[in-house]
Amino acid sequence: MRRLHVGERYLAEIRRILCISCLEKEELTKKLRILERIIRSTKGRLLKLGIPHEWLGEEWWRYEPDWDA
Repeated sequence: MRRLHVGERYLAEIRRILCISCLEKEELTKKLRILERIIRSTKGRLLKLGIPHEWLGEEWWRYEPDWDA
């Protein structure tokens, strides 16, 4: 993420996601919303950088990288 210059601004939010004070549905739901927002934002940036849309979808595992590129 550092090489793509997209992860630095999310470090505080990522720390909030990783620090769990109690396993309650409300807290975990808030963390899920933060994570979904980070994913949406990062996905948009990756698409602008030329990463194919298929690689970022739910079935990303179906696409093998082209190691010769």
